[in-house]
Amino acid sequence: MVAKVLTISNEKGGVGKSFLAVQTAFYAAYQCGCKTLFIDLDSQANASRVLIKNEMVTLSNIKPADLFLAAEERDINTDAEIGGEENSNLQLISAINSKEELITLQENQESELIQMYSNFVEAIGVLKSQFDLIVIDSNPNADIRSNSAVGVADIIISPIQLYTESIQGLEGIVNRVGQLNNTARVYFIPNMVDHSELQVRTAEKLVAMNKDMLLPIHEISVTRNDDQIVIGV
Repeated sequence: MVAKVLTISNEKGGVGKSFLAVQTAFYAAYQCGCKTLFIDLDSQANASRVLIKNEMVTLSNIKPADLFLAAEERDINTDAEIGGEENSNLQLISAINSKEELITLQENQESELIQMYSNFVEAIGVLKSQFDLIVIDSNPNADIRSNSAVGVADIIISPIQLYTESIQGLEGIVNRVGQLNNTARVYFIPNMVDHSELQVRTAEKLVAMNKDMLLPIHEISVTRNDDQIVIGV
């Protein structure tokens, strides 16, 4: 089976990106029975801190920065796991002890960044054969990490708040998808919504501009159909 890749991405922090990624991974693993891999590329490691405390999550020995290394330099044997339940359906590649490694990735020269991107794509290709679903929590910066997460995705979901500052980043995401992965489906989910006049006006504007790309949270589903994982939107 070849895994589907679901990337949660936004160019602004504090919009519920990691929360959505964690909940989606748990839903896929323990409601749908999908063997799920969670990759945390965000050096803030908010998702990792939540997941690592849960006994139903198995910690991988792989570091997220290792995915950007050449094949001969990396070890992505997911059989080597730490803790968690013996038959855990959810495995975590944690960012907790990799903050500096993740941050310094972008300091490489452009030619090296291009190679790192290719390395990441290749590594994900290997991991896809070992899982049903891969959920990637990307960082909020438009750098090698978020670009790579966008580039390998089958579906990209971006949680947004109904404020001008939050939705201004949508164009950036759409443009990057067009440059890196024009086969991925992209959806936006309004999050942290209230009924203030400002949010109502922003919502109306957003619907007028991007109606086909808006995805109510209750419409996300992950189902197992014979030997195929289906992400329904």
